[in-house]
Amino acid sequence: MKRVLFFFSLLVFVLEVEAQGVERTGFSSPFSFTNLLSANFGELRGDHFHGGIDFKTQGVSGKAVLALADGYISRARVTKGSGLVLHVTYDNGFSTISRHLSGFLSPIKEKVIEQQYLEESWEVDLQFDSHEIPVRRGEQIAWSGNTGYSFGPHLHLDVIEDATGDYIDPMPFFAASLKDTRKPEVKGIMCSPKLGEGVVNGKQEIQLFSAKEPFSIKAWGKIGLGIKAFDYMDGTHNHYGVHTVELYVDNELTFRSVVDRFSPAESGIIRGWVHQNYMRSFITPGNTLRMIESFNDEEGFLVIEEERPYAIRYELTDFHGNKELYRFTIHGANQIIAPAHALEGEFMAQNRSNQLQRLGLNLYVPQGALYEDALLSFTTSMHADESNIKYSFSKSPIYLKRPATLQIRVRNPIDTIPLERYYLAGVNRKGKTYYLGGKFDGEFLEAQVKELGTVIVLADTLSPEVLPIQKDKWSINRKLSLQVKEKESGISNYYATIDGDFVPFAWNIMNNTFHYTIDTGRIDSGKNHTLLFKVVDRCGNVTVYNDEFFW
Repeated sequence: MKRVLFFFSLLVFVLEVEAQGVERTGFSSPFSFTNLLSANFGELRGDHFHGGIDFKTQGVSGKAVLALADGYISRARVTKGSGLVLHVTYDNGFSTISRHLSGFLSPIKEKVIEQQYLEESWEVDLQFDSHEIPVRRGEQIAWSGNTGYSFGPHLHLDVIEDATGDYIDPMPFFAASLKDTRKPEVKGIMCSPKLGEGVVNGKQEIQLFSAKEPFSIKAWGKIGLGIKAFDYMDGTHNHYGVHTVELYVDNELTFRSVVDRFSPAESGIIRGWVHQNYMRSFITPGNTLRMIESFNDEEGFLVIEEERPYAIRYELTDFHGNKELYRFTIHGANQIIAPAHALEGEFMAQNRSNQLQRLGLNLYVPQGALYEDALLSFTTSMHADESNIKYSFSKSPIYLKRPATLQIRVRNPIDTIPLERYYLAGVNRKGKTYYLGGKFDGEFLEAQVKELGTVIVLADTLSPEVLPIQKDKWSINRKLSLQVKEKESGISNYYATIDGDFVPFAWNIMNNTFHYTIDTGRIDSGKNHTLLFKVVDRCGNVTVYNDEFFW
């Protein structure tokens, strides 16, 4: 019997190793120079996981991006978020997505331009058959860049497993070319009492502790732990996400996370796993991420029911096997635990629909929208300019898996403001507002929201402002540049023509600048031309900018 169990355990181990793809090969480097990363797979990015790895490009754009293997170019996109994007399907069962490029090569470049004029849109999406644009390993396929939502020149590379459609960790393909002798570092510990069933240091709320300073944790009941940590690599000051985190309680494995793959649908579920960059070491009811696993009967929650020290150990391991151990103690101390319904606030259960009605406000949260039971601490206050009311549902935003319906009555609507100019805005911790949307029916503004934080009703009556950038150099540089200043609801869409014919202005969303390089095959030289640039914000305010230039 022991021999059978041994061979079964060995088989499970081998299958796990194969599933992690540690022997995965078949890709060469995307560049001809030494590889360094500015970001790794699965880093926590607020509302999503980082889907690939970011290669540094020596601080500049315009590096030749090379094919990783034999295959074909399957798709090319121009987007405001990811900039110029190229999809390649390889013969080894994997596909890649290269983002933030500065340029396509022929014939893709010409096909993209043709499609832009055909659709009269700068943003386009082209797909290609397997026989149209074949590529060979090491062949140049694009130019690296800094387009879209990007903070510096780099190449973002996603690797997709064709059989499943999962985004997978590209590190097994490139680990041999990356030097890494540095281990992860722990920055902080989180204690999260289960609502109505646990208490920490006399409080039934989340508490955060710095890993660099001494702290004391006295707990009772069901407690969830979390950890804030980063990984590091040789030759760079960047920090990265941690590949594997294991939690041990009294030397018993309680929880494990392995950030090695996720589906597109799973990326948003990060909200159910992460709290302010702390990775939970327990599983909330609405969290269906495959990368996390608990090893007790409480979904990773600790049950503190004895007045004794509980030994806690975190083991953090990066892809190269560098390991960090972090230990601390939780002291079991009998404390009063108030049931959830007795706590101050509005209790909302994860396993049913919930409603909140207050004067001038209706909130409907459908069943399954919450990741876990929640307690709303609903308050109202005047906005800084005392023109409207702020509605706060929680001190820290409660993120939802599915949208909730929020209706807020508009106080004293102004007759001169069109109804479509009203919108719902979120308010961050610094007091700045951001657009959430909504439609006004004459009494209530209704919006679908995926967070319960602080909101306010605003009206955007200001049209965007359009300004030329160095107009005296337009003719010399053969490039037209505009700056759009939009301080309220944000830009919705835009459209540009020269002498009445459409031209594709590129949108840089990092600073809301728009650029068009004159196509000498379409625009005649040696004469005056008329530029029309129309921009619309999210509340329907329109600005039409007209100008003349010589080229």
